[in-house]
Amino acid sequence: MTLDPSSEPSDIIWENRGYTESERYIKRFFSLILIALMLTVSAALIYKCQYENIKLNEKYPNADCDAAELKFEDDQEEWLRISVREYTMNKELVE
Repeated sequence: MTLDPSSEPSDIIWENRGYTESERYIKRFFSLILIALMLTVSAALIYKCQYENIKLNEKYPNADCDAAELKFEDDQEEWLRISVREYTMNKELVE
């Protein structure tokens, strides 16, 4: 037989004394379900954001500004027309 020292009365949460062992398991189960749900939703959001980031990086890769400047050096009007056309196409896609 082993004897453990009793808890200090100030260490006991007296409001919790009324719960049975099965009620504690049920509360623990629902808490774990809620945590798993929140982790799943956050993982799905992170995945979606990363997917969109990859899509945008493929659509708009890092530009070599020097090469673009050389390409449109003599024809700034052509560059403006291309830029405006791309902007309006993207705007229409969003709407």
